[in-house]
Amino acid sequence: MYNAEAYKAVLAKYEARRIRRERELEENRKKAITSVPQIETIDAELASLASAAVLKAMSSETEKAKKKAIKEFKERSVELQAQKIELLVTGGFSTDFLDEKFQCKKCQDKGFIGTKMCDCFRKELNRECYGRTKLASIIDDCTFKSFDLSFYDDEPIAEYGRSAKENMKRVYDYCREYAASFTTASPNLLLTGQPGLGKTFLSSAIAREVIDRGFYVLYESCQNILTRMENAKFKNLNDDFSDLLSCELLIIDDLGAEFKTQFSESCIYNIINSRIISKLPTVISTNLTPDEISESYHERIGSRILGEYTTVMFLGTDVRLQKLARASKKKKNKEKTER
Repeated sequence: MYNAEAYKAVLAKYEARRIRRERELEENRKKAITSVPQIETIDAELASLASAAVLKAMSSETEKAKKKAIKEFKERSVELQAQKIELLVTGGFSTDFLDEKFQCKKCQDKGFIGTKMCDCFRKELNRECYGRTKLASIIDDCTFKSFDLSFYDDEPIAEYGRSAKENMKRVYDYCREYAASFTTASPNLLLTGQPGLGKTFLSSAIAREVIDRGFYVLYESCQNILTRMENAKFKNLNDDFSDLLSCELLIIDDLGAEFKTQFSESCIYNIINSRIISKLPTVISTNLTPDEISESYHERIGSRILGEYTTVMFLGTDVRLQKLARASKKKKNKEKTER
């Protein structure tokens, strides 16, 4: 389910980590042997001891003789290892100087424990996927856990029959459940509302959670998608946009902020319609109301968005401005206290 390119990139990181670790171990070994030559003799004896023990065990006629051979090997091996550690300390090295240093002790930096993906590999893969969805800079801040409902007013809004806070609690719960239960059969979403109400925040939180669950997610602004498509067409770049059409979840941020042309409308229609045909979910965030979408875009775009997407309405007062006001007030209070 993960992005194949991201998966290959992480495998390459683990391979590079293995090569680097082996190189460092070999350099440490050369330093130790140069300083304490006896260590090389012990290593040679350990290697020959292991081979001899295997041969002796295999040629043993009785189970008792086999166990004896194995026991003798273990005892001698422990003795030699102890001598080696003593020599390292005498030479001014740490006791683990010749041990492999793994970043993950569970899988020993293999990325897998048997056939099961290790947690360390999954986290690395998630980070790689965040970067490929342009979420790396905001991913730590935009989480469901950090969403703050205190910015939304308790006063009922007559037009909607509920307060902004009540509405946003419903929106929050819906988005969180959407991410937690996401499958490729999940519905398309249209996140709509005035600027600064949390559309980008919650769409980013959805992206993070869905990526963490192992799905292939792309997150891009509408303008960046169009710029990419324009560059491919008019600058002859080799880009077939297959990722936009085949990813398991596409999140298009800020529909309506792009510079509209016949070409841009054609691109938007192609992406939306292709994903509807392929039955792959898309989340769109926009400052436009459903009516404004119908007025701003060709009927074939408006009808598909309004007919095939679940509308999620964001209400309230610009949270960004409220955060700035709170920060300013906090700064002034701090200055008063310090006087």
